[in-house]
Amino acid sequence: MQKELNAIESGFDQTGETEQGVVMTETEKILTQAEDIARRTFEEPTQQTVMQLFARLCDERDMLTPEPFHEEHTVH
Repeated sequence: MQKELNAIESGFDQTGETEQGVVMTETEKILTQAEDIARRTFEEPTQQTVMQLFARLCDERDMLTPEPFHEEHTVH
């Protein structure tokens, strides 16, 4: 996992674009953010720590994203 995280991080700039012009997915951006937080917070973060932070960041993002409105739902 650490190799994959390092590959993601080393291949992308701050805008989420690689030197080859490939754009990072939202998942990759969140995973990179989780690794950055883990490295700032812990001296040697484990994969488990990074993944727990990743899950937390995903949960926080989900809470900020409103659920789509479906026409079959009635608003009273």
